[in-house]
Amino acid sequence: MRSIRISLLIFIFNSFILQAEFISTPLIKPFAANIYEARIGMMDYTTENHLRLDIGANLDLFQKNLNNSLQYGIGTEFFTYTQLRSESNFKFPVETIDYYFGANLSFIYPLKNYNIQSRLRVGHISTHLADGYENNSYIVLDGEPVVLFPKTYSREFIDLTIAVDSRNFRPYIGVIYNFHKIPTILNMFIPQVGFDADIKINEWLKAVSGLDFKLNGYDGKMKGMTNLLLGLEFRTSENRGILLKCEYFNGENYYGQFYNQKLDYFGLGFQFNYY
Repeated sequence: MRSIRISLLIFIFNSFILQAEFISTPLIKPFAANIYEARIGMMDYTTENHLRLDIGANLDLFQKNLNNSLQYGIGTEFFTYTQLRSESNFKFPVETIDYYFGANLSFIYPLKNYNIQSRLRVGHISTHLADGYENNSYIVLDGEPVVLFPKTYSREFIDLTIAVDSRNFRPYIGVIYNFHKIPTILNMFIPQVGFDADIKINEWLKAVSGLDFKLNGYDGKMKGMTNLLLGLEFRTSENRGILLKCEYFNGENYYGQFYNQKLDYFGLGFQFNYY
């Protein structure tokens, strides 16, 4: 698998070199409620003693319009999503970090009043326990303490998503294919479906919503992952956004160290949008 990773890095590097002008805005806007999207922000799990910190970016390195109105772009994504424990005296020990990097190829084709969008991603996710578990190396499961041991969790995958964009509503469907995974009991295919929607209130404010559902699992079992998002986005003079949001998540834990556990929370947070 080392050759695959090296080839991916060479592809990203060459894409950057071949394009003289760096394009920051992705051709296809990230899906609002999809956990596996690059973000800059924070989410406070109000129903439990944890936070999520998101650090990353999704940037297009090349975009082109063809004669038949088809647009395509080549981009790259690097981000982490981190679980922190909230303690007194404004301390937040880091418990686990998931790392993502990859490349993507995206297309947009206008069809009457709609835009048909497709995005193909090739990516890698790995996860690691952090020092926040030095003095808290167990969890309570079904009323009994369970000692945590760091697990090797890593997967390389292809993610294909197709969407129909009608300005303020964008339903989508897709599938993730894990062509290499540790542990091997992780399911090979992860179907996904969802939508984004927004309502423009004025020139600088809009209401945002999103729903994402994945059918994940391991050892042949299917486990649902549902994330619902509602928020208000304030646009700045530089066409950047500040999103104040609430999320409800229920289903298989998306942190790789805890893939065999359930995660259920209501959260409040914010996000800085650069697209």
